[in-house]
Amino acid sequence: SQGSMTLTANNSDALLPESMSGLQRSVADTVRVVLKELQEEGVVEASWRLEEETMERVTSYSLDMSISAASFAIEVDGPSHFARGSKIPLGRTLMKRRQLQAIGYKLFSMPYWEWHSGLSSEQKKTKIRAVIDKLLLRAQDGDGKELALSMSLDDMSDREVEDVGLQEQV
Repeated sequence: SQGSMTLTANNSDALLPESMSGLQRSVADTVRVVLKELQEEGVVEASWRLEEETMERVTSYSLDMSISAASFAIEVDGPSHFARGSKIPLGRTLMKRRQLQAIGYKLFSMPYWEWHSGLSSEQKKTKIRAVIDKLLLRAQDGDGKELALSMSLDDMSDREVEDVGLQEQV
């Protein structure tokens, strides 16, 4: 998530942000739409619900978004997650990713430069569908071995994005 925000816990594990970045809100809105479409198509279980700003129980990390039924998390990484003026993730960001993977999360990191205002809603949906397809729906290879548990859009080829729907047109 981008910038600072104050989080408070209520009776559940949900954290209530005083302010959530517009970037994070945009990604969450798109994930929610795609998840609903996939449920209507019978591709994913109806029990899959997008949760926002929750506290992960083992590590106590705040998760920007998660689908706990699928052990899936999306982190929206704003500029504060990267070395100044670069696309190099900071140590604390890398540590969080490694620890979440170590306890079984499939993790997707959405860097701020990949989700820009020039993308149409269809292009955004295509990106999210590709992520869900790669990390959740094709999580095992032909030998039944689990594939990579973490990725960003840079890890996906244009062909993988195209396979899920529209070709990205930036």
